[in-house]
Amino acid sequence: MKLFVGLGNPGKEYEQTRHNAGYLLLDKIAETEKYQTEEKFQSQIFTKREKGEQLIFVKPLTFMNLSGEAVSKIMEYYKVEISELVVLMDDVDVPLGQARVRLSGSSAGHKGLQNVIDALGSNIFARVRIGIGDEPVRSTEHDKFGSKIETKEYVLGKFTTREKKILEDVVSMAAEYLKSHIGSIEEIKATTLETKL
Repeated sequence: MKLFVGLGNPGKEYEQTRHNAGYLLLDKIAETEKYQTEEKFQSQIFTKREKGEQLIFVKPLTFMNLSGEAVSKIMEYYKVEISELVVLMDDVDVPLGQARVRLSGSSAGHKGLQNVIDALGSNIFARVRIGIGDEPVRSTEHDKFGSKIETKEYVLGKFTTREKKILEDVVSMAAEYLKSHIGSIEEIKATTLETKL
């Protein structure tokens, strides 16, 4: 069994915002347009079998900072081991065009990830951080005075046209990497994936 959790915020107003990069990666891996989702445990959930594995794909609907509430309930219900969990998320400290795969570690200030860690009582699980850090956008492109935009405002902002293209490329690359390990998540290595800007 494998559990993929995409972190983000539900609702139309948050679609295509930088903080929803985890949702976007989940959609790409799972090809969600082909499947019927159901809502339970304050989440959108769908399951399928692939390469002999039961796969569970989850978008918590608790809003980003309470993601752990949904994740812990789902893991208990489906009897998922922590070694079978992969969390997909945005990261403002990772450059746009990169995705970093890590097998453990702190939240690095990401409140959604921290809530998952707190709810599970462990940080020893795989996570994929999709880079949304974009210095040109965070500075003069959005602020005529040249000072940086606040992080909260930035992550809840919509992707620019330039960012969308870069994001599509890196999300596709990360999805292909994860799909190639569907039957062997335990073989995922810490790595950095990077697309050409």
